[in-house]
Amino acid sequence: MTARELISAGYQARREERAEDAKALFIKAFEDSGSDDERVNALCGWANSESDLGRFAESAERYAEAVALLRSLDEPLKLAHTVRHLGDVQRRAGQLAEALPCYEEALGIYREHPETVPLDLGNALRGYGLLLEAMGDPGRAREVWAQVLGIYREVGIQAGIDEAERQTSRLVGI
Repeated sequence: MTARELISAGYQARREERAEDAKALFIKAFEDSGSDDERVNALCGWANSESDLGRFAESAERYAEAVALLRSLDEPLKLAHTVRHLGDVQRRAGQLAEALPCYEEALGIYREHPETVPLDLGNALRGYGLLLEAMGDPGRAREVWAQVLGIYREVGIQAGIDEAERQTSRLVGI
């Protein structure tokens, strides 16, 4: 199998909730990759598999490797997406101080890039809102959740609307 085929098989294994199998496929894809793009995709899949297994520190390491590679490529939206995921796993691992600059960088890229998809911005803001609350800043978190709510309403993601409404209501008066 080529690296691209291994990556595809890895994502299929994830959909089938076979995280260990997926991880092995992504590692093999990384080892067999012939381009930076393949290496980034394999690392992100590997990071996803580690996260699926609850191994957030390991996931963060793989995302950090992918981010380092992406910094040498001209793919700002892919960089923003990967940096945001790095922030997500750092937040989930309790590495709040490390997650903050990730969200700030991703949000900066998304806000400046003309081809940003609103859902990507909304997802980054969602993680940022969770982080701000975890860091003890409910006022700023409430402001961010209001932005998230507007974006999820715009794109029609009901689960996101429901979560943002709950978060915004819960943070009122805190």
